[in-house]
Amino acid sequence: QTCALPIYGSLLPDYRGAAPINWAIINGERVTGVTTFRIRQEIDTGNILFREEEPIHADDDAGTLYNRLMNRGANLMVKTVDAIADGTATEIPQQLEQGNHPAAPKIFRETCLIDWNKQSDQVINHIRGLSPYPAAWTELNGKACKIFRAKRADGLKAATPGTLHSDGKSVLEFRTADGWVSIEELQPEGKKRMSTAAFLAGHKI
Repeated sequence: QTCALPIYGSLLPDYRGAAPINWAIINGERVTGVTTFRIRQEIDTGNILFREEEPIHADDDAGTLYNRLMNRGANLMVKTVDAIADGTATEIPQQLEQGNHPAAPKIFRETCLIDWNKQSDQVINHIRGLSPYPAAWTELNGKACKIFRAKRADGLKAATPGTLHSDGKSVLEFRTADGWVSIEELQPEGKKRMSTAAFLAGHKI
């Protein structure tokens, strides 16, 4: 008898959908994980077999977290198959009607646009959750520019969200609702991915 056993990149029933790893980081979660479950006709709703947690570190992006979850998931699949084989696996129905379970909908280009009206931590989580792919983006010099890494910046005066500050050498900062975010790695439209210093060496702001 054959049995399809999917493995999923979240702690089901949280983050059911197309992009669970991305949305967990975007939403500022501190913990996610992997789940093995039985297939049902409705996507990602089958009975849970095993779940294992994985911490989300402050410097994680979707790529680094994916790699760790892939390794953890491989081990969890072995555990699941062994438990089914020796008859010790138990199935737990997903409580889909109970609680407020965050979703993980498909990500579109407009999803990736950075909203500088949000707080700095939200902006940084947005960038981390979409890096390296499909990548958050903003408009810079009149063109779309992907942003891969950013951090909080302090010491600048208040300004309208979206205001840009640069020293023309190594600093490129955007005002948010509650502070400033410093861009560390970006990719201008039609160019390769590069550091902010490399970008400013060849572009005037």
